[in-house]
Amino acid sequence: MSQQADNADGKSRGRVIPLSRQRVRRTFRFTRNQRRGTRGCFAESSEVDAALNAAWDRLRALTEEALLWRDPESIAAVKTALRHVEQKTLQDWYR
Repeated sequence: MSQQADNADGKSRGRVIPLSRQRVRRTFRFTRNQRRGTRGCFAESSEVDAALNAAWDRLRALTEEALLWRDPESIAAVKTALRHVEQKTLQDWYR
């Protein structure tokens, strides 16, 4: 199934191996409300996602500032934001 790949001089550059497309298995994690099918679970989920995304955006911005300033206050702000993101992520993950 492999072919030889030749350059302009006619010398072999190696083998060309065709890659097969494999199916990627996706796993989804649902909250308890989504599994039961109660109404409003997607609105709740989008509000949680928006808050978590905002926390991640703040962490990224503070990290960029800390990279520029390289001072203890900036590093402390990054640590505080990271703890906040960690708590929110764990709450979202295990709810």
